Amino acid sequence: MQSGQEVKYKISSAVIVLLSLLILCTGCSDSHYNRIIWSNPKGIFNQEIDEDVPLQSFSFLVLSDIHIGKTDNGVYWDFEAFNAWIEDFQGTAPLDFVINLGDSTQDSLEEEYQEYARFVESLQIPTHTIAGNHDVRNQGRAFFRTYVNKSLTRRFSHKGISFYLIDTGYLSMGKRQLDEAISKFQFDS
Repeated sequence: MQSGQEVKYKISSAVIVLLSLLILCTGCSDSHYNRIIWSNPKGIFNQEIDEDVPLQSFSFLVLSDIHIGKTDNGVYWDFEAFNAWIEDFQGTAPLDFVINLGDSTQDSLEEEYQEYARFVESLQIPTHTIAGNHDVRNQGRAFFRTYVNKSLTRRFSHKGISFYLIDTGYLSMGKRQLDEAISKFQFDS
């Protein structure tokens, strides 16, 4: 039987590996995007997390690349079908929350953010959204803060697990954000 500390270590290791893979996979294939932007973005992970909660099992959904507003090469979303699937799924294995890995909008337009906000509201499930490169064009960061979340980087805990939402809008984690995340990881059990 494994001790609680061994289980937390294995989960922490798995989270770090998953985080690393996520960072590697968010870059575009063009070689000029595959670099570290040293000064940006800055990450703030100062949200309180509850470290005294024992580990519990739960289900959550991961979404990515909805691209609201994209019109060429077809439509990337079908809200009616998706909402019907969610409703069916909730009857068998209720979802505690949703994480959207970014590119919620195609061109960071205000009307795209408004449509995304309506979509999230229709889910009726807490949703945590990361800003992708399509979400931060022009005034996209301001619209993200208005319609999605005031902070582009943040953390939260759920049933004994911590989640760190990283700003991937520059197609790189960036040294400042990485340093901030590492400083918080050191004190997060």
